[in-house]
Amino acid sequence: MVEGSGDTVKETQESICRWADEMFGAPEMKALWSKLEEEFDEMRSEFRQGDFDACAKECADVYVLLVQWAGYLGYDLHDLVDAKMEVNRKRKWDVRPGGVAQHVPEEP
Repeated sequence: MVEGSGDTVKETQESICRWADEMFGAPEMKALWSKLEEEFDEMRSEFRQGDFDACAKECADVYVLLVQWAGYLGYDLHDLVDAKMEVNRKRKWDVRPGGVAQHVPEEP
């Protein structure tokens, strides 16, 4: 478990999107997607190099862009995560070696 500030979130989707719009202007979705891919690639590179501190910082970049992406699509990412976790908690999981899991499909 990661120690942190728990439920205390200083930034909201609204504050992040407002900052990005004021700083960069409203992006074209294709350009925002390209930036998201770029940041994800940086995160993956830091992980593969074993620099977990740098990887964690890149996670934040990816998160900020995901929040923007969801916002520009008209969704609140936090609401989407809450709904998804509600589904995940009800599912049965097939946990494979290394901790990778796939949910077990429900029978019809």
